[in-house]
Amino acid sequence: MAILIDEGYIERLSHRAGYRLGPAIGVLFERSRRSGRARDIEFVLSDLAQTARRASYFATLNERDEVEVMHACSPPNCPPVGLPRGFCGPAHALALGKVLIAAGGGEAINRYIERHHLWAFTNRTITDPTRLEAHLKETKTRGYGTEFEEFARGLCSVAVPVRDESQTCFGAIGLTTIATSVGDEIERMIEPARRAAYVLSGAPLG
Repeated sequence: MAILIDEGYIERLSHRAGYRLGPAIGVLFERSRRSGRARDIEFVLSDLAQTARRASYFATLNERDEVEVMHACSPPNCPPVGLPRGFCGPAHALALGKVLIAAGGGEAINRYIERHHLWAFTNRTITDPTRLEAHLKETKTRGYGTEFEEFARGLCSVAVPVRDESQTCFGAIGLTTIATSVGDEIERMIEPARRAAYVLSGAPLG
């Protein structure tokens, strides 16, 4: 009991009234949630990559409003294409970033545009604030984001938000392809990405 008290797992109540759970229990619970969620994400991404035959990703926005790729998976027997795990990059030039910004609604969209310089990475990067605002609002309305060689030549992507039980967006799932017959390819990737997001939204978290 003394060890559990020292580690913060339980606390002794005054006047010999017994014990109660300590603050360390909350920390263990959050670690369990994150660990369980990570396993779910990796399983869903692996299945998505095999089904769609395209590289799949799960990303969030970090404190600088950059896309941060937390998980990435390539189809079997295919070389890696697109973004590696651990990559951090500009949200306005990536489908993953667009859908994450748009999920926050008009306030989040305006805040991003006001606070960030819209650097051009290719001649297709959207750098005009008014145009980007309209594009992100359209992304919000249709429920998915797209990227047509806006961050790197030859790469095109689609991304969808992943929401928890309270409908809060906690990340985005994306698929990437090489820029050939892009229009048809993007259309084919939207539905598998949406199904994966749906599965992950309802997946047990630990």
